[in-house]
Amino acid sequence: MPNGGKLEARLKGPTITPGYYGDPAKTAEAFDEEGFYCFGDALRPADPDDYAKGFFFDGRIAENFKLTTGTWVAVGAVRAALVDAMGGLVRDVVIVGENRSALGALLLLSDKGAAMAEAALRTALGEKLAQAAKSATGSAARVRRAVVLQDAPSFDRGEVTEKGSLNQRAMRSNNEELIERLYADDPDPDVITV
Repeated sequence: MPNGGKLEARLKGPTITPGYYGDPAKTAEAFDEEGFYCFGDALRPADPDDYAKGFFFDGRIAENFKLTTGTWVAVGAVRAALVDAMGGLVRDVVIVGENRSALGALLLLSDKGAAMAEAALRTALGEKLAQAAKSATGSAARVRRAVVLQDAPSFDRGEVTEKGSLNQRAMRSNNEELIERLYADDPDPDVITV
């Protein structure tokens, strides 16, 4: 099913539960009006002209959001590209910028990044962020601001999934104050901008 520029996977059949036992509200959230289970994954066809050739995982629908320009941000792709561009200084990132004009990121340092002196780390992160921004192909892929997260993600707050990956939406929701500081007109000294 088309959803935000992606194809959302939805399932229906005898092997799919008809709903959540004793919880009609949860059932209504998880199923569309035709009774298809919406589990939040996006897929892309191996061959757009022949769906019988299979599909590839294409991120989570729930992670994606729009900029103020109306452009959809494919969070999974932006996240992966930024982690790669940071040269081992971060172990993961949270992409932010919903209803804003530019993307930002909350950075989770790797052991390598955490071992660096603060001034050297800030310089290195700024250089890597600037290089990544130059190679990005548009506003929905270009991260312009970043800040290092001081607290580790919490499983109890829903920030880490059962699979051990970050729940991007929960991380954004639980770090709203930090995100406001990231986008301030006069940002704190710990905010890296390019």
